[in-house]
Amino acid sequence: MENTLVSAIITTYGRPFSLVKRAIDSVLHQTYPHIELILVDDNGKNSSLHAKLLHQVTATFGAHVKYLSNTHNQGGQFSRNRGFWESRSEFVAFLDDDDVWLPNKIATQLQFFTNQDIGLVSCWGGRL
Repeated sequence: MENTLVSAIITTYGRPFSLVKRAIDSVLHQTYPHIELILVDDNGKNSSLHAKLLHQVTATFGAHVKYLSNTHNQGGQFSRNRGFWESRSEFVAFLDDDDVWLPNKIATQLQFFTNQDIGLVSCWGGRL
């Protein structure tokens, strides 16, 4: 599992960049280095939120984030599925745009797949 690619998928709708940035930063600062980050913008391409978010994400993160945008608001499940179908990895992890991961989340969860015959790992959320 040392070099296994993990896709982190964040969907966003109606959130300010500061909140989305916090979620993205928590993915980019994982102790496990092989992560593909996919952000699915569900604001719709004609919305002012889309234009602003696209500019801020690309200016701040560049190629570190694969940015996808729905043509119009499709909802969370559609957006998660879109991120899943665009991913290139063996493992997929979903993160809401208003949540953050602890730095060792992915590394810890991958250990369960290595040491057990397990197909799904989840965790209990809490406050930081």
